[in-house]
Amino acid sequence: MKKILGFAAALVTLLCVGCTSDDRVRVMPEFSYSDRTVTLGRAEGSSFTALIATTESVVEAEFDCAWLSVDVNRRRAVFTATETNESSETRTTQVTLRAGTFVEQVTVNQSAVEETGGLKVGDPTDDGLGMIFWVDPSDRTIGKAVSLARLEGKPFESTMKAHGAESRVDGLANTALYTEHTAEEAAGYCTAMGEGWYLPASGELNELFDAYNGIGHEDPSFVAATIEALSDPEKIARAAFDRMLTDLGGTVIDATASGNGQSYWSSTEYDEQNSYGVRFGKYAVDKWKKSGTARFVRCVRRVGAYLPPEEPAILTLSAQSLALEAAAGSTASIAATTNKELSTLAVTIDDPSWLACEISGATITFRALSANETGDARTTTAVVTAGSGGNTASVALTVSQAKLVAVEPWQAGEIVPDADGLKGGVVFWVDPTDGTKAKIVSLARASLVWTTDASAPVYGLTDPDGAVNTQKIIDSGTAADVPAVGWCRALGEGWYWPSRQELILLYDFYNGGHGGDFIAAVPAELTAAEKERRDRIEKLFLDAGGDPLNGTPEACGSQAAGNGDSYWASTETSGGDKAFYIRFGKYGDLNLSKTSATPRSIRAVRVVEKSN
Repeated sequence: MKKILGFAAALVTLLCVGCTSDDRVRVMPEFSYSDRTVTLGRAEGSSFTALIATTESVVEAEFDCAWLSVDVNRRRAVFTATETNESSETRTTQVTLRAGTFVEQVTVNQSAVEETGGLKVGDPTDDGLGMIFWVDPSDRTIGKAVSLARLEGKPFESTMKAHGAESRVDGLANTALYTEHTAEEAAGYCTAMGEGWYLPASGELNELFDAYNGIGHEDPSFVAATIEALSDPEKIARAAFDRMLTDLGGTVIDATASGNGQSYWSSTEYDEQNSYGVRFGKYAVDKWKKSGTARFVRCVRRVGAYLPPEEPAILTLSAQSLALEAAAGSTASIAATTNKELSTLAVTIDDPSWLACEISGATITFRALSANETGDARTTTAVVTAGSGGNTASVALTVSQAKLVAVEPWQAGEIVPDADGLKGGVVFWVDPTDGTKAKIVSLARASLVWTTDASAPVYGLTDPDGAVNTQKIIDSGTAADVPAVGWCRALGEGWYWPSRQELILLYDFYNGGHGGDFIAAVPAELTAAEKERRDRIEKLFLDAGGDPLNGTPEACGSQAAGNGDSYWASTETSGGDKAFYIRFGKYGDLNLSKTSATPRSIRAVRVVEKSN
């Protein structure tokens, strides 16, 4: 009888919560609900009843969950488990209760299997320095622990060098290679914690993120979102994980409440300058400079007889595309780099009717089976794979074959004369797949500022084709403020202001390239081959009555002084307030404010074609 009276008293109290009163009348609240967090037992049929008081005639429950049923009316909501939770993890869902315009969000949890005789997530390590965050589902004596403490934002190391720590799954092996790290550096901080502690590999940081976030980064439903945009299940999982850490005296994983969150170093190197890390707010795997970049450190320890999995397959190719000549039997090769046996390399060609390949060690050679008489360049995709079973990596490669050219193809350095009022120039690039197409650069140059408008607009000039960039400026109606546009158009139809990429192609024509072992140096310090090539190209321009590419007619090429002349490109930087320029003396790919009063050289470019 006392229990019934007690329940009745509680119900009266609930119904009166939020009531307003005066001497004349008592008004029922429009919606009142008792329990916003509900925990069910793990067994099927486990239920919980929450109390409701409302003046609305209909109350509805909305949820998306197969293991739960909700029976709701104006007086109560009954939450019932429709199946037993056989997993070792608590499962959670959200239920929305609606009564007219009033809404309540309810978190419903179903308890997990209570494991005995094995590890559990949230258990402390035997040394008291960490917490179990992962347990092997097939052997609960095996797991991994994360340190309770963390190293606050620090650089990875003070002196950058390659350590050979490239594993993505074995942080213990990686950490053993950092033999000179101090306790204020990433790997040294972990080894200083004591026996068994190490700086996790990038893949192990992913495992920690998955345990922290609840929804794994490879789950189809996962969306890398800022902290504010996380789903409710993710927020619940993160809060529960942090609570387990703090209950053991540790610090939370991510102390921020908004934005992209905090990031952690891994022991996996990208190269001597950079190491990989994982962002734990808005998930991301990225590489950061080892010195000068501050990230956090969380250490990991293995528990039980843990063995790391097979290293994930990695594959890179020396080029993303290959161009074959038009003749039958023409070949081109690429080099493959992989952490798997070279004998596992394989190639699949989309169109094997005209293309074949041979693999010799790390070299893959493609061969044209027939001459290309189609009248145009032809292209197919070749997919290169390395590894075996379920552990493979693949890279797609574009392979093209030039068309047969009946006319004499263009040659770099060829002079195109003036014709019918249209200015000619010098061929500096020939289409590798079609020798009838080329680009020429103007013989003359001008010295101009990028814009005369002190508040220059952002045009969005990022196309590698300078003709597209030039047209955007014209279409904006502000071409009069960009003197290079008018200067280029005055040379005749088709002339345009080149992009950053086209100016680099022009520099390569001039210098013989800027890749490989190239070292940007002033003309006096160039190699003999570079000096010879520059002098030959400058003579080509001068003999045709043009201006030199770098320097004066009296001192150009290898005789030019200092860093040399620089050329404005039509390409803007990502922010749009600056534009790129290319330096032709001592090579430089640089940028400067578009409104700079400093004039720089301008050359024009035009596409030329021959009829086949």
